Parts: sequence; C-alpha cells; structure tokens
Amino acid sequence: DFQLELTDPSTAPCPDDGPDVIAGVCGQPFQVAVANAGDAHILGVTGELDWAISSDLIVGINAEWLEAETDTEIDEGTLFIPKGSDLPVTPEWTGAAWATYSYPVERISGSAYARLQWSYSSSTLSNIEPSPLVDDNPYPQFKNESYNIGDLYLGLQGETWDVSLFVTNLTDERATYNHLRQGGWSQYNFSEGRDHIAPIYTNRPREFGLRVIKRWGD
Repeated sequence: DFQLELTDPSTAPCPDDGPDVIAGVCGQPFQVAVANAGDAHILGVTGELDWAISSDLIVGINAEWLEAETDTEIDEGTLFIPKGSDLPVTPEWTGAAWATYSYPVERISGSAYARLQWSYSSSTLSNIEPSPLVDDNPYPQFKNESYNIGDLYLGLQGETWDVSLFVTNLTDERATYNHLRQGGWSQYNFSEGRDHIAPIYTNRPREFGLRVIKRWGD
C-alpha cells in the first residue's frame, strides 16, 4: 500500500450557509489531497567495494539499482495512472566513487591527506501521474535529469585537530532534485515576460572553503 499526494487546481465553492473559505476544502484553488492509492513495490540491489591498494591509498565504489513501480492501475475519472508507473523522485541508478591518499607528517605528529569523491544519480520523475507539459495543464509531470557531483579535499590532521581546504561541486553542476509540487508551471510572471514558472529544488553551486576542526576531551 502507498499514499499519493495530488493537487486539484479547481476552486470548489463553499456552501452558502458557511464561511467563504475553508482551508483545504473550498473557496480557494489548488486543493491538496492525500489518499491511499493502491499497491507498489521497491526492489533493489546495492553493492560496495573498498580496496586498500596500499597503506596510504584507499579507493572505493558503490552502486544501487532500484525498481520502484506501482502494482495496480488507478482510474478515477480525470486521473489515470497505469500499472507499472515509476514512483516519483526515485532514481533507478545511483552510485559513487572515491579515493583517499594519506601519508604521515612527523613535524605535526599527524598526517596529510587528499580525498576525491564523485556521486551520480539517474533521472527521476516529479510526480507519478503521466501529465503533459502543455499550456492548459497546471500540474505537469517533469523529468528531473540525471546529474553527477564531485568534491575535493586537501588537509592536515593531528590527534585532536583537522585543517582542510575543499572544493565542493567541482564542475558547478546544476542538479534538479525535484519541481515544486503546487502552483509553479501554471503561474505567470508578466514582469519578466515569462508565460510560466517552473520552480525547482536544486543543489548548492561550486564552493571553495577552509575548514578547521578542534576536539577537546577524550
């Protein structure tokens, strides 16, 4: 069993003998409903490998494959979700790779290290209902494209402290995690000359930084 959140863009009028607006019920557009929506399954395989090539160099990779689909057909008037539809915001493939090189530095009674890591996610769908991206559709289904993000760390580490320089999101990737579920595409922005707006949840841009960590106590 799974639950599904749907947005109804219509405006239902409130009863004449009641208030003009009841949140989530009547008198306003974009009513959001959460309901049981049949059966679904998630099957997957995850694998990870860490390899100490030497006492100084460790590399690793992991990967995950998921099949996340509905098991029942939903047909409720204007809402139709076929059996076998992909569950939203669930990538079929994800993976990562990393390498850490470290060596002792006697002068600081510690070590120096460098770490490079990279992660990947395949594309996802913004919502479960197959809904076209056309002008008169207020709640279309978007495809969130695949993305990969890499980070680099260079540092010195002592018994109770750690100092590192880092660059996150090396390629300045603009990943789309998902689209805003309500409003969004159906809205207009006349001041900027746009017919539609597609707000997205995205990652942070490339960042450079210095991180200092100090530990006290046992």
